[in-house]
Amino acid sequence: IEQAVVWNLIDGSGMCHGQAATFDRWQRL
Repeated sequence: IEQAVVWNLIDGSGMCHGQAATFDRWQRL
């Protein structure tokens, strides 16, 4: 995966519920 953007999923009380990501391209290994 190249050029990824990752962010935490945080609710209104500040509790983290995981992460999400998006990316421009990937390469099969």
